Amino acid sequence: MESTDRQKQAITYMKYVFNDLDIVANGIKGKELTGYTYHADGRKVEELEKFIRNN
Repeated sequence: MESTDRQKQAITYMKYVFNDLDIVANGIKGKELTGYTYHADGRKVEELEKFIRNN
């Protein structure tokens, strides 16, 4: 079965969220936060929440 565009986008968002959480939880220096969590400026949290609500 082929992945839908929505599934592909969900996986992309998960990668961004896990990236931010990994950086914060492990104190990683030199990697940039993507903004999909509130640990940075959260500039893209609204985009992610909109995607979740529009299931």
